[in-house]
Amino acid sequence: MALTNVPVTSHSSINRDMLCVVIEKVLLGISNEVYSFVEKKLADDYHCKFIDCYENPEFLYRALKELYGNNYTEITKKITDELENVVLDQKLRKFIDVITCKQT
Repeated sequence: MALTNVPVTSHSSINRDMLCVVIEKVLLGISNEVYSFVEKKLADDYHCKFIDCYENPEFLYRALKELYGNNYTEITKKITDELENVVLDQKLRKFIDVITCKQT
């Protein structure tokens, strides 16, 4: 049986979706309140959702930094730890660099 009308999912959309799940998992693992605060901050200030952070990691960085000050690094460390065993594409490497302040 041939699969002729099955959409091909691009590598970048898989990474985008995976990153969204990681961000949500980390935030919910801290608390529902943290998840809700970050979700609201992204929506209110940047008109975006967690899934948009793949293309715009600076939005998540700014939201975390504004909400949690220097404690944002605890959250970004948890996110990067979750991504440790993932083969990183260029955008995921950029995402990690931005949220950990290793911008070039």
